[in-house]
Amino acid sequence: MWVSMTIIRDIVYGAIRCGADAGELYKRSGLSEEKLSDNKATLNLEQAQNVWKEAVNLTNDDLLGLHIGENSTPSIVGLVGHLMQSSPTLKDAFENLCRFNTLVTDVFTYHVFSEKEYFILEFTPHEIWQENYPETAKQAVMQAMSGSLHVCQLLTGKKLLPQKVDFAWNSPKNKAEYDRIFGQHLNFNRDENRLYLRAEDAQLPVIGYNRELQEVFRSLLQKALDEAQDLETTSSQVKRILAEKFRDHLPSLHEISDQLHVTSRSLQRKLKEENTSYQELTDELRKNLALGLLRSHKYTINEIAYRLGYAEPSVFRRAFKRWTGNNPSKYEAGSIAK
Repeated sequence: MWVSMTIIRDIVYGAIRCGADAGELYKRSGLSEEKLSDNKATLNLEQAQNVWKEAVNLTNDDLLGLHIGENSTPSIVGLVGHLMQSSPTLKDAFENLCRFNTLVTDVFTYHVFSEKEYFILEFTPHEIWQENYPETAKQAVMQAMSGSLHVCQLLTGKKLLPQKVDFAWNSPKNKAEYDRIFGQHLNFNRDENRLYLRAEDAQLPVIGYNRELQEVFRSLLQKALDEAQDLETTSSQVKRILAEKFRDHLPSLHEISDQLHVTSRSLQRKLKEENTSYQELTDELRKNLALGLLRSHKYTINEIAYRLGYAEPSVFRRAFKRWTGNNPSKYEAGSIAK
C-alpha cells in the first residue's frame, strides 16, 4: 500500500506553511528536499501516515488537513491533475481523477455520482488505514475534502460552496473552521465523507479545457495504467484484490482466481513461484487489521475475530499467537500501557 510523492509533498509543504519547522519535519519523517522532488518516488502506508502524524505534532493543529487542503491545487495528483485541468466539465475532471487515482495511491479512493438535486464527491481512506491509523486517515480525508472544494473553485473560476457536507466522525466542540471552509450545512457521525454540490455544478465548464491536451494526457495516463497492471506480480495482484474486496470477510481463492481469469490451481502455482501462498497473503492482511483493531480499543476480541472472518474466537487467538508470539489480550493491554 503506497502514496505518491506528489501527495506527500503537498502535506509537507502545507505543514511548513502552517508553522512546522522544516528541518525537524524532514528529520522525523525521513524525508529531504531531494526525496520530495522525485515525482516517481512513493512511501508505504506506514511512512505516509507517519508524515501526517509528525506534521500534526509540529504544527499543533488538529485541523491541519483542512488547512492544507485550502491551498491544494490539481498538481497534488501529478499528471492526473493536468488531465483534470484540460477536461471539459467539472464532472469530467473528477471522473478522470477516479479513473486514474490508482496511479497516485492505493490507500484512498474518490467516487463521484449524482443523486436527485446533488452532484456528490465521496472520499474514502482504505479500511486498513482507517483501522490501523484512524487519526491520520481523518487528516487525509479533511485534506481531500477541503482540497477538492478548492480545486473545484480553481477549475471553474467560481466560488462554489457545497449544499451540505457529511463527515464520518463525531461533531467537534468548535465547528468554526468547518463552517468557514464548507459553509454551515454540516452533518457529523455519518456513514460516508461527502461533499454535496448542486446537480447543475457537475456541468460547469473547466476554464482550462483543451481538447487536444486532454487527449494527450489521457493517452499517457492510460498507457501508464496499462503498464502498471502488466508489471504487477501475481502476489501484488492478489494483495490488491484482498484489500479492495475486504469488508467483513475475505474473498476466497476461487473468487480471486475468477477475477484474475485463471484457475485456482494455476493461481496457487504462480504464488508458489513467488515464494508465497494465498494463506500467507490473507494472514498478512488479517494480522495488520487485527493489530489496528486492537490498538483502537473499540472492539472486543470476539468482535475482532468475527470481523476478520473467523468462525470461532479461539481460532483467531491461535492465529494471533502464531503471528506475534502473544495472545490478543496481552497485546491489547500492552498497547494501552504504551
